[in-house]
Amino acid sequence: MSLFSQSAVQALAPQQLADLLTGIPSATTALQVSPDGLVLAHWPERPADVIDGLAAAVTGLVSCARGCAPGLAPTAPPALDHNVSVYKDGSLLLLMIAGDGSLLALAGTGEAPLGVMGEQLARLAKSMTPASARAA
Repeated sequence: MSLFSQSAVQALAPQQLADLLTGIPSATTALQVSPDGLVLAHWPERPADVIDGLAAAVTGLVSCARGCAPGLAPTAPPALDHNVSVYKDGSLLLLMIAGDGSLLALAGTGEAPLGVMGEQLARLAKSMTPASARAA
């Protein structure tokens, strides 16, 4: 069961993702995916098969993290600020659940500063929380 309504998820403007990349050295790709794996927005323009493959990986990794979390911290309350990071062969991928339930991904080279990536991605994710959820 999802914590989010599919209708609450709204696609970001490509410029919002471009702005995110501009402020992070060595960041190469930003992506927004719906909870069920559909690409909502990405920057810069990439071949569809590359973006679709990345979207499938993002969805799978977040699902895996959600499945593992109860076993890793059984007494922790459910959180909406999950993040997953993957470092492989000089590439870095940071994933975060946005406030509206969509999944955000930021990819970069190994030189990309993980702390800055996380901070900027968290800021964007938090800004996507619907007003009704902020008021509750």
